This record gives sequence, C-alpha cells and structure tokens, in this order.
Amino acid sequence: MRISKVYSWFYGYYPWMVVFATTLVLFGSLSKSNNNQDEVPLKASKFQKPLRLPNKGYGYPPVLAYWISGSKGDSNKMVRVLKAIYHPRNQYLLQLDSGSSDYERENLGFLIESETVLQTFGNVNVEGKSYAVNKMGSSALAATLHAAALLLKINSDWDWFIPLSASSYPLLNQDGSPWVILSRSFMEFCIYGWDNIPRKLLMYFTNVAYPLETYFHTVICNSFEFQNTTLSNDLRYDIIPKSPKPKILNTSKYGEIVAGESVFAQPIQEDDPLLNMIDEDVLHRMPDNFVPGSWSSCQGINQGEDLCYR
Repeated sequence: MRISKVYSWFYGYYPWMVVFATTLVLFGSLSKSNNNQDEVPLKASKFQKPLRLPNKGYGYPPVLAYWISGSKGDSNKMVRVLKAIYHPRNQYLLQLDSGSSDYERENLGFLIESETVLQTFGNVNVEGKSYAVNKMGSSALAATLHAAALLLKINSDWDWFIPLSASSYPLLNQDGSPWVILSRSFMEFCIYGWDNIPRKLLMYFTNVAYPLETYFHTVICNSFEFQNTTLSNDLRYDIIPKSPKPKILNTSKYGEIVAGESVFAQPIQEDDPLLNMIDEDVLHRMPDNFVPGSWSSCQGINQGEDLCYR
C-alpha cells in the first residue's frame, strides 16, 4: 500500500474549474505533504501497482474497482468494509475527506500497511491528502471523478467502478441514488473527455444541488455510445426517508435486507449488531478477519497460483 500526497484547491467563483483541475492533477507529479508532529511515519508516498494482474476473459469474473470514502472517525469502519469485500482480483482506493485530521489519514494508511494479506497482493491504496466534500455541492462529484481517475492511473485493468461510503456493507460474498456501478469504459469517457457531452454537463451540474445524484445518469442518457446500457437498479438496500436525515439500518430490518437481491446495505452505524449478523450468517466472516473465499487458502504463500486471483 502506498500513500499519495495530492492537493486539491477549490475556488468559489469558478466551481467548474475545480473538476478539471482535480482531474489534471492526477496525471502530474504527486507532491509530498508537510510533516506533522502527530503523523504515523510511513515509508512510501506513491501509489503501488498490483503485484500481479488477474486473468480476464471467458470463465473469469470481472475485476472491480472500489472507492471507499469516509470522514472524521470513519477509519475503522472503512477497514471493516474493506475486509468484508476484499478479493485479490479487485482494486481498492480508500479516502478520508478533510473533515478528518492528518493523523487519521496517516493512521488509516498504517492500518492497511499492517495487514500482511494486503501487502502480499498489493491491490489496496490510501490517498494520504484530501479536500472538503459537500454532498450537496459539486465537490462530491469532483471527488468521485477524482477517485475514478486515480484508479485508472494506478491500474486501468478493471471493469466496473463501485463507490462506497464507510456506512455501506456488503450482502454478498465476493466470490459470488448517488450510488451507482459504472463501467470502466464509461468512466474513461467522463474523465478523458473525447466527447464534449461530459464537459458541458459538468459545467452545468456544478450549479445544481446534489449533482452526484444526476450527473452520471444524464451523461449516459445523452451519449449515443452508452444510452442503451443502463439498468435502473443500484443494487443497494436503503430506506428513502421523508426528511433529509438518512434512515439508519438496524437489526429490525435484517430479514428484509437478506431476503432481497441487494448487494450492499446502507447506512449502518459502526459496531451495530446488524454488522455482526451479516458477517456471521451471510458473509461467514470471523471478527477482524477478511471475508473467506477460494483465494483464502493462498494467504500470501502461493501468490503466483491462479487460484489466488479467481
């Protein structure tokens, strides 16, 4: 795992410039942050490429690129989500926004570096520096595009982009809204911009409330290349509240959650008994361990075996 030191600056009068600047920064050099006396010392400051690219094609599952985002106090929740969805085939990027402290971001990197399994396969990265994210404004959309661009820069050999919050939790073993699952080709279309549609809509949606809930949907529906490739199902279980405050899931909803066809449930509070029920009955995950799968027998010993990446 490597930690990047990426700075993004947001300007009030020209919000649309922020998204382009954010994306362009990804392809420049990654700068180091200033030292902080409370930081946990880490050895590296660059992203790590996966140690081996998984086999793809007929008979192999798709490669997923996960972006797990959080804020102040979410480090442990993010690590728990990571362990519940981990598989050596996939790519993972963890990011805390500026609501967290430098120490929290460095400590998140330390938690990832301390896991032998993650170091063996080299497919988990943490972004060391972050920026303010307002879900109502354009910064949430910019953060999503930024994360997708970073994942493309680290390794573009993935098929689907899945953004998750620290309050999300999987309902399916890995062997088997604003929330979307987007193909790599579509994310490249939005980021590299060989068509004017993503750029034009980006400038418009920077002045729209909650742009993350409508931007990608509008781009897809107005693109000849992608307009007939959508399904109206985000594969998430959540309850749409009448008030702006989200409805927190608990054990009273367990039966409904597991009876449906959702892949993730959200939001769930940290250490809620519902998480333990899902771990025990659905994921068969032991406390503080990674979700089991066919790759578990490798445990970093025979990482060259194809079984580890199935």
